[in-house]
Amino acid sequence: MKTHQLMMDKNDANKSWGFIPDDLWQNILSKFAIQYANRIAFSRLEHAESIEPSEILQDWQPKHIVPCQLTFSWVNKLGQPLRQSHNLSLFEYTEELNDQLLNVPFSAWSVTSDTLPVDELLFFRDNKLLLHTIHYENWITFYGLTENQLKTLHAADKRISVNLYESNESEIEIECK
Repeated sequence: MKTHQLMMDKNDANKSWGFIPDDLWQNILSKFAIQYANRIAFSRLEHAESIEPSEILQDWQPKHIVPCQLTFSWVNKLGQPLRQSHNLSLFEYTEELNDQLLNVPFSAWSVTSDTLPVDELLFFRDNKLLLHTIHYENWITFYGLTENQLKTLHAADKRISVNLYESNESEIEIECK
């Protein structure tokens, strides 16, 4: 499956990456995620019972869909095969939740946060992973996008085209109960 990484290139001598700006994140949520995603998962929330009210999502009443195990498989730069698995709970991704996420800065999500103790957000269409945000790394990965989805993504914000990098192919397995 073809993947694309969104990383803000600082274009400096150190070839370093910048932060994902909040307005860019909001454009991705409002012009891409809400159009294509219908489920969401939060890292470290393996069960619906794990959800504790947070300052930001206090009014969100989650509709739990199903627990899943998500496994990523890829080959690193040294040619070594790697696998990583996550136990997740999928929840319904709604306009209401999207509106609440629009008010959360991209950098606010952190495992060390008292109010949002989540490092990663994963957005799905049914059981197909579409995008995976890794907030502490300041990147967003898009998985197996169609041509139409890629066009929608590029149209969401002009900065996406120059900071979207095609990356190594990876395999994703999802097993839901």
